[in-house]
Amino acid sequence: MLRIAGELADGNLLTWSGPRTIADTVLPAMAAAASGVGRATPEVVVGVCVCVTADPEVARRWVDDQYGAAWDLPSYRAVFEREGLSSVGAAIVAGDEAEVEKALRRYADVGTAELQVIPVGPDADRARTVEVLGGLARARRL
Repeated sequence: MLRIAGELADGNLLTWSGPRTIADTVLPAMAAAASGVGRATPEVVVGVCVCVTADPEVARRWVDDQYGAAWDLPSYRAVFEREGLSSVGAAIVAGDEAEVEKALRRYADVGTAELQVIPVGPDADRARTVEVLGGLARARRL
């Protein structure tokens, strides 16, 4: 699929993929395929579950409860294993404002063109996540 995306698509939308998978697997495969047909490498857009929180473990458990079935899907399981993760909840970006900003910046650093942020966790943390990320976007820090 990455070869086909590299040869034909304008971009690739990923879910559950972290910076390691993007840098080591996705972008190299798409770049090689695109180069083989004389095209620029398609952009990568990543859906990232994010929670600005004082308790990342609560957010991770929330994600395991809500989205844990993704672990049983072979395509997602391969992504989790490639990232070295032990659960779906381990795939999220969670922590205080500085930790979240740093983790999201890693996506840009490896070549991600755009992030689609999915606020997760308890209601108050989701609201805080939207507030913090909105502020970062307005300040053009992300």
